Amino acid sequence: MKSLHKKTTNKVFPAASIAPLYSSQLENRRYVAFEMIAEKQIQVQLAAKAVQNAFLQYVGKLQYAQAQLQYLSPLATSTGGIFRVNGKYDHYLRASFCMVDEIEKTKVIIRSMLSTGILDKAKKIIQ
Repeated sequence: MKSLHKKTTNKVFPAASIAPLYSSQLENRRYVAFEMIAEKQIQVQLAAKAVQNAFLQYVGKLQYAQAQLQYLSPLATSTGGIFRVNGKYDHYLRASFCMVDEIEKTKVIIRSMLSTGILDKAKKIIQ
């Protein structure tokens, strides 16, 4: 009669090594520099929050998460700032600038100055 128990082998399989991604396979970031034109002085952080809300309303929660939108606050000036976004969503971000009409009952225009893959270029534009 055959044994019902199977033989177990203690073979050790080498761990599969994951090759690093090439730089061309990584998701590219875009840095979008913007400036704000307002009737009176408004904090840039308020404008950035309004743009983030307009972007969320425009693309929805799922694409908002995929876009990885981030406001780079230490790089802001009194009238401009920089957003970092996934390269596939930079045109959605620039479209959301148009959706912001007023901030704290003050008419405002937010316009895109530059969309680039290099942060230093964006810094030079807003300074």
